[in-house]
Amino acid sequence: MKGNDGPPGPIGRIGDHGFKGDKGDMGMEGRPGDPGPPGPPGDCSPTCDSVNGPPGEVGLPGVVGPRGIPGSSGEPGPKGEKGDQGEIGKPGVPGLNGLKGDQGKQGVCNCTDGAKGADGIAGHPGPKGEKGNVGAHGLEGVSGPKGEKGEMGVTGLPGPCSPAIQSGFSARLAVPYPSPDSPVPFGMIIYNLQHHYNPNTGVYKAPVNGTYSFSYNLCVLNKVLKVGLFHNFAPVVRSTGPVNLAMVSQEVLLHLNMGDEVWIQ
Repeated sequence: MKGNDGPPGPIGRIGDHGFKGDKGDMGMEGRPGDPGPPGPPGDCSPTCDSVNGPPGEVGLPGVVGPRGIPGSSGEPGPKGEKGDQGEIGKPGVPGLNGLKGDQGKQGVCNCTDGAKGADGIAGHPGPKGEKGNVGAHGLEGVSGPKGEKGEMGVTGLPGPCSPAIQSGFSARLAVPYPSPDSPVPFGMIIYNLQHHYNPNTGVYKAPVNGTYSFSYNLCVLNKVLKVGLFHNFAPVVRSTGPVNLAMVSQEVLLHLNMGDEVWIQ
């Protein structure tokens, strides 16, 4: 078992110097020292010339200073050369009419009559004057006396006679049983010189205003015959024949305007 440490003993004497050891390794590079104080200014005789030292390194750019006060206006420059002629401007607004001047004094003429000069060249016509204001309405004048009756004029030449317009047609059936509920086309033309009747459609068209006469005769065997005369899609007369021997005849006077249509259905 180890005991406790005892009290330290007395300090021994300093030993002799030992032998010089080997040169140690080079230590790390130390930091540069602080710059020393500037030396006193040198003396230069009057005959010596100062020598400029080498330029130092360029320093960092300084902080931008505040904007300076604007300088005073400079003296005006010399007069420039004359520029080219500009384009012609738009015509200005016409000015107001000036006031009428006072009439001048009558001049004194002490001249004598000279020989008549040659006729001068005719001048250009002056500008058209402005339109004057309408004058006030004048008073109504007194009615004059009634004039005498004039003589009767010469009788004029007779005017041309208007030609009478003729219109007429006559036709008969081309088929024994035409289609019901539609205009009956009478295809066998007996007379239709003016061509106012259309045999393909069975419609007659009035050429002028006037009074027209229409007549028809129809017959059918063993059937009921119902015939109607139509004017512009409106029935005018209707006829019905007996069953055994259905025969109808009719004559009608109509007043038609130009372009009206008539047919049998």
